[in-house]
Amino acid sequence: MVTFSPNGEMILVANEGEPNDAYTIDPEGSVTIIDVSDGPHVTEEHVMTVGFSHLKAEQIDEHVRIFGPGADAAKDFEPEYIVVSPDSKTAYVALQENNAIATLNLETKQFDYVHGLGFKDHSLLGNALDASDRDGEVAIKPWPVLGMYQPDGIDLLERNGTRYIVTANEGDARDYDGFSEELRAKDVRHQIALNADHYQGFSQAELDEMVENGLFNDEQLGRLRITSEMGKNEQGEYEALYSFGARSFSIWDASTMELVFDSGSEFERVILHYLGERHFNANHTENTGETRSDDKGPEPEDVKVGVINEQYYAFIGLERVGGIIVYNVTDPHDPKLVTYYNSRDFTKDPASGQAGDLGTEGLMFIEEADSPTGKPLLLAANEVSGTMSIYEVSTTNDEEHNLFELTIMHTNDTHAHLDQVPRRITAIRSIREEVQHSLLLDAGDVFSGTLFFNQYLGQADLEFMNMASYDAMVPGNHEFDKGPRVLADFIKNASFPFVSANIDYSREPAFNDLFIDQIGSPGEDGRVYPAIVKEFNGERVGIFGLTTEDTAFIANPGAHIKFEDYLKKAKETVQRLQDEGVNKIIALTHLGYRYDEILAKQVEGIDIVVGGHSHTLLEEPVVFHEYTEPTLVVQAKEYGEFLGRLDVEFDDEGVLQSWHGQLIKVDEQNAEGQFTFEEDSIARERLAELQQPIEELKQQVVGQTAVFLDGEREHIRTQETNLGNLIADGMLVKAQDSVDAQIALQNSGGIRASIAEGAITLGDVLTVLPYANTLVTLELTGEEIMEALELSVSSIEDGHGRFLQVAGLRFYFDRNEPAFARVFRVEVETEKGYEPIKLDHTYTVATNAFAADGGDGYTMFKQAQDEGRITELFIPDYDVFTDYLDQIGTVQAPYDTVEGRIVEGAEADFDFDKDPLPETKDPIEDSDSKSKDDPKKEGIPVAGDGGEDPSEYSEDNQLDTVKEGSLPNTATNMYSWFILGLMFVMMGVCGLMVYRRVRIS
Repeated sequence: MVTFSPNGEMILVANEGEPNDAYTIDPEGSVTIIDVSDGPHVTEEHVMTVGFSHLKAEQIDEHVRIFGPGADAAKDFEPEYIVVSPDSKTAYVALQENNAIATLNLETKQFDYVHGLGFKDHSLLGNALDASDRDGEVAIKPWPVLGMYQPDGIDLLERNGTRYIVTANEGDARDYDGFSEELRAKDVRHQIALNADHYQGFSQAELDEMVENGLFNDEQLGRLRITSEMGKNEQGEYEALYSFGARSFSIWDASTMELVFDSGSEFERVILHYLGERHFNANHTENTGETRSDDKGPEPEDVKVGVINEQYYAFIGLERVGGIIVYNVTDPHDPKLVTYYNSRDFTKDPASGQAGDLGTEGLMFIEEADSPTGKPLLLAANEVSGTMSIYEVSTTNDEEHNLFELTIMHTNDTHAHLDQVPRRITAIRSIREEVQHSLLLDAGDVFSGTLFFNQYLGQADLEFMNMASYDAMVPGNHEFDKGPRVLADFIKNASFPFVSANIDYSREPAFNDLFIDQIGSPGEDGRVYPAIVKEFNGERVGIFGLTTEDTAFIANPGAHIKFEDYLKKAKETVQRLQDEGVNKIIALTHLGYRYDEILAKQVEGIDIVVGGHSHTLLEEPVVFHEYTEPTLVVQAKEYGEFLGRLDVEFDDEGVLQSWHGQLIKVDEQNAEGQFTFEEDSIARERLAELQQPIEELKQQVVGQTAVFLDGEREHIRTQETNLGNLIADGMLVKAQDSVDAQIALQNSGGIRASIAEGAITLGDVLTVLPYANTLVTLELTGEEIMEALELSVSSIEDGHGRFLQVAGLRFYFDRNEPAFARVFRVEVETEKGYEPIKLDHTYTVATNAFAADGGDGYTMFKQAQDEGRITELFIPDYDVFTDYLDQIGTVQAPYDTVEGRIVEGAEADFDFDKDPLPETKDPIEDSDSKSKDDPKKEGIPVAGDGGEDPSEYSEDNQLDTVKEGSLPNTATNMYSWFILGLMFVMMGVCGLMVYRRVRIS
């Protein structure tokens, strides 16, 4: 590569110094500087070659790759490309194979530093890639791979006093007869120990599962080319896989070489959009799609930055599939995709000489002032076709392009969490002040979750939604928790319309005047429509709503409301909007992310899906290109923690041209601890007023107990307690209202106090259950339940909060055995009594959202959740508990004792074929009410916890810990039965002898 310095006084030449094929000769890499300040008459005195041998260790970043036989910096560094600063004082040199950029001081004629570029984590959704050429489909998704950026062409960009380096991240491997680092991922499948510490996108359990499920097969990751020289641990096993190139372009701060921007997976998504699967990632020698998916994808070869109408553009040439992709980089921190153009003719054989331009190699941008046509030009050298492409570049402003800009703010699953609402309102208003056209949408489940709902039935939330001027909301399943009438009252008081396309309200009296079965334009406040249309200066945006059909059985919609197939109604409603000339359509859904994905793939015409129900954290839009137009899916987690923001641009045809999405943390603070968003004063004062009755509500009596309910830390985390049973039973009963649950499991760390005999207030309940964990059910195999119970007792000595209180089963364990080998019997309660658990059977298990998300180490629950084996009921634990108290009345027997659900002892002490069921213990009493004269009321010590007589107070008096020098109860029982049986036999023999003697006589 040869280039001039901007002042015209120097010519710089990149000397790669590649080794010979046998790798026996490896010349030093260098840069030659030719002084032409005196004109073209050059002698040896004007020429200087600068190598790397003088560099000290501290001048080379530790992440720089130096590898291969006999490698050292001088021989290993291979200058690929050079770009010179505008002041001609510094040159930046791309060292492609080394994944680095070197800084060359043109005044001292010495290299100052070599910067490693690090690695791109393809396990993250935004960095997804298509990794196989043998899977028969385009699958752009996260993989456990770290990509080396390895730029080929680079360029400079200066904005607002800061210098940036722009890189085309092609990638390249050393592949010689004498040494080759190139492998396919499947080549190391027997040397794999993938470690989640290297990947942000996968847990260790997920990595292990991927390997077990064929990760290294050809149709998955097996075909991907990786390096043999990185990722191995001391045992020679690969903890991480490193691939060549990043399939992107990047922008780096030239002073620090910190990454400012990377285009992520956008190159492959753009190519799929423009070329379709048939030619996606095609090689420059054949037209078949995916032929380069296993090997650096589209291969960004070169990049040039040019200025047009005071806007800065990056032009990136793609070597393999061909074409130029263009970004507006005026803001280096937030580049915008502009277009992709490919002058290749895919209808012709590349070998025919008629296939157009093939193999884009080098680019040159010619500014308008230097152009012979008077317009900016882009030149592209195409090495395979042997052609030169000359593009005349023109741009117009957005008004001439008729691009419509829209900002969508969105929330979902706020569940009566109002603590941050004054800051949310400030954030909403600040965005509205910033943009011209905006929408504020809510994807449902405002109801249920905190005492604000118990007190105000959604009206407090609605007051703030009206204050924030929402544009539309879709009902979530929890909006039906209190029946149609409460929801109808909520809707009537709203200062915005609701959208609901797959719910038939026609037979529900409470909705007689509320539901209007037509497209609202824009729709009346406090009414429900299948869809509405919002208009912005002649631009019409359609919004329609969908609610999960599961609402029919997980909420309380009544007998007259019918939930219809969401896909069928989505297609019908999109068609209704299109028939009215609407070409920009938003689906506002309360379905859950899995179903939003299906919706985006299967229903044409939807541009944006604003989702809820699954509480999914989508930090940026997920993009689907199944059809001719992209569809974006967004969601903003839960509880008002985030305000989602999505900025989009539509063309005249309603096709999305660009987008940028983010989640804004409402209570975000800067380094000094100052909040980004101040509280809106009116909202803050109103919230304080609404909170006052909440304190009174906490004094409300919600139940009575005739017994002390034991939630003491040293008990609840080591043994069965009556409070643990009560809570678990309530969970099971509540879950059975919605699904056929058989078991309930509650981590004891979520139970924080005891309840004294007498009246139970809501404040008492909130003290016991302070976290408002919501109820879920999981489909778990018997084997997974066994794993969970082993985890439950694995840290019993430490009193860990993972210890489970249970309902619907009982289990036996021995703490003297090694951790994870302590549980020796598990029985599930059935109509016939307790029966041994079936390891291959699937059970529906109620638990809380914290445990289901892997909390307290329950990775088997997290796996079930991630695989979709979950039903989220979103009922907070305190509501579950108070509902159960209301159902059973005064707490008394059987909760005056424990029942033997959790039994501790040695396995040898039990004969499960002969022993009767365990008997219950003495009634449990509050320690404050125990008689000092009764030694059996001195406490409830745990076996082995230092009590005076552990066997007296163990999990079950009939299955005690063995006293020194005595036989276990089970052995005593067997001995007694043996003696009694022997006596009967002897009596029988004696009787027979007497009988025979009488007969003889």
